[in-house]
Amino acid sequence: MKINIACPSTGGQKVFDIDDEKKLRIFMEMRISDEVDASPLGDEFKGYILRITGGNDKDGFPMKQGVLVNHRVRLLLKPGVVGYRRGTRDGVRRRRTVRGCIVANDLSVINTIVVKKGEQEIPGLTDKVIPRRVGPKRASKIRKLFNLSHEDDVRKYVISRKRPNKKEGGKEHTKKPKVQRIVTSRTLQHRRAYFALRKRRWANARKQVQEYNQLIARRAAAVAQVRVAKKKVALPKATHLHRMYMLKKAIAQKRSEKYLAKQKHLAALKYKQEHPVKKTKKTLTKEEIEKKKARVLAIRRKIWHKKALDEKHAVRRALREFGKNKAEDKKIAAKAAQKNLKKSVRCALARKAFNAHRKVAKVPEILAHKPEPKKAKVEKKPAAKPVEKKAAKAQAKK
Repeated sequence: MKINIACPSTGGQKVFDIDDEKKLRIFMEMRISDEVDASPLGDEFKGYILRITGGNDKDGFPMKQGVLVNHRVRLLLKPGVVGYRRGTRDGVRRRRTVRGCIVANDLSVINTIVVKKGEQEIPGLTDKVIPRRVGPKRASKIRKLFNLSHEDDVRKYVISRKRPNKKEGGKEHTKKPKVQRIVTSRTLQHRRAYFALRKRRWANARKQVQEYNQLIARRAAAVAQVRVAKKKVALPKATHLHRMYMLKKAIAQKRSEKYLAKQKHLAALKYKQEHPVKKTKKTLTKEEIEKKKARVLAIRRKIWHKKALDEKHAVRRALREFGKNKAEDKKIAAKAAQKNLKKSVRCALARKAFNAHRKVAKVPEILAHKPEPKKAKVEKKPAAKPVEKKAAKAQAKK
């Protein structure tokens, strides 16, 4: 298996062909972006730490980050990603074969970079610095490379390279990239002009809308005038007379209805005055008063019994819910004590625990404020014998 090692600090890159499986064990079952101590590869790698960046299997299929398997899979990919670089059309996905991101024996090349440099220099990798052939082109990246502020002119720090002239005896010429995304006085002027143009367009559009609304209003007024002129045309004489007759008839009918209603109301008032209703107070006997009291007592007794039953059921329900809520509270506390829980799960558990705790706290209040049921004291009358009942009925008839 080949190990391709790149050193970002020097710009060097070197491929090592390693056949010893014992040395390659350090890479097995590792994933892309995992860091590996390279000391087992040899004495020259002592102290070096490498990070896995990718690789290819024996048939050339590339490793893809996020595919957590150690074999090939077929995935729907869009153009521009690992495994499907160039597409025929934008947005069209294709099913492509890629290799999982876990290292195994079926790989032919593993790509790595040096994260930490060791004690010794590796010849061809860290012993010499290879200058950058092409520097950054974007303004923000040039500032980052040279640690510049926004006041410094980025165009002075662009990396240029010399190129020989193909003609004989020709001079060498330098080539440097055009800086992108740079904000100059010219770009600011263009921006100001663009915003001024937009404002002029907005003003012109508003003016056109006002003119159009005025035109519509004038046309509507003209149409309304025509309609009014048409309405003012005199009706035939017979039609006009008929309408006037119907109107007078309706007014007379309304007046007569009102008059009749008023006369009816006055007659009812006069009858009430002449024949007043005499209200007489009904005097109750002792037996009727006792019956009334007994009826009222019976109604009150029913209400008291119902209240006592409701309170009893409420207490039982509260005690039953108390046990349930307490058990639920314990379960939630046990779940919340687990480690490595997601934030959303922890929030949901906290909400449940709060609701369960609130329900548990309600029960003692119900039990503490439990009113004592009122019992109506009713004197039990001795049951009358059948002989006595008959005698009482006979007396009542006499």
